[in-house]
Amino acid sequence: MQRIDLSSTPLMGAVERAVAALEQGQLVIYPTETSYGIAADATRLEAIERLRAYKGNRQNKPFSIVMADQTMAESFVTLTDTARRLYTEHLPGPLTVISDSLPETVAPGVANADGSIGVRIPDYPVILEVVKQFGRPVTATSANPSDGKQPYSIDELLAELTDEQKNLVAIILDAGVLPPTLPTTIVDARGETPLVLRQGGIQFSTTELHHTFSAKETQDLGVQISTKLKSFWGRSPIIFALTGEMGSGKTHFTKGIAAGLRIPDLIKSPSYAFVHEYTFTAQREALPFLHVDAWRLENPDELDSLGLARALSQSGIVAIEWAALETEFFQRWKLKAVCVHVDFSSSAENERTLRITTSYPESEAVA
Repeated sequence: MQRIDLSSTPLMGAVERAVAALEQGQLVIYPTETSYGIAADATRLEAIERLRAYKGNRQNKPFSIVMADQTMAESFVTLTDTARRLYTEHLPGPLTVISDSLPETVAPGVANADGSIGVRIPDYPVILEVVKQFGRPVTATSANPSDGKQPYSIDELLAELTDEQKNLVAIILDAGVLPPTLPTTIVDARGETPLVLRQGGIQFSTTELHHTFSAKETQDLGVQISTKLKSFWGRSPIIFALTGEMGSGKTHFTKGIAAGLRIPDLIKSPSYAFVHEYTFTAQREALPFLHVDAWRLENPDELDSLGLARALSQSGIVAIEWAALETEFFQRWKLKAVCVHVDFSSSAENERTLRITTSYPESEAVA
């Protein structure tokens, strides 16, 4: 394993050594605008198998790939008009765009089972030059082993690796300590409108309309929405503001949020207690999840007295039933927190319509 200090090594010299390693099917750790990634030749099965051995417990999950530019991408994936707009408006940048891969262009196991694949064009000249000189895509997975911490420092990363994992790496392109940032936003661009699968470094304000036909489907939707925001857990406060008539599914949805957070406790309605507090784990810390019923509050500003500000200041998560969005409390937090407004309505027995609007803190937004 050769560690190359990019602050004291000419760019092209570092690039040439990285390309030579990739040509031999070796692994290369590299910096991006989000964190350190690890590159393997995405077209070579031997290299991908080496990467899987390094990453560990991935259970045959696919890999996103790095392209040098849109022209290279068009040789490996089919770009819809939606994808082209995203490329023009946001790339290079912290965005992964999912498209259909062209047949037999990448090694088996790189693309999803349905043939789709995520494409990255990082806003970082070193890796872009490596891919340009290499002439074909490399993997875009983060350099940490599976379930490890997002790597912003080579020293911290190496401390987590076993000797066997270190021996699988040929080159490390060391740019020092990277500033901690959100991971990439992941967008499925195969349809007419982009579908945000994970919010990250590029923010999209989204409105979704969902229909559920049972309490279980409402709860499952809560799991889905909670999990979609996983990149924000422990990094930003999150507020779920739940509005709608009695019995429209607010508590079932909250149970789904808690299930997505892997909270094992039984989630009870807080109608008579005002608030129930639970604990979830993110960024290796125990963080608060508060379930609040504001229906019987005489003054909506009493939300502060229920511990919501304390929980949110710890990057915790709160779900508030009967939320009054115009209160001073929400005005104060909407620029600091991820805010998910879920409006429930019922058109028939067990049939619910949920309008979900998600906005993101200005401090996290990238133009």
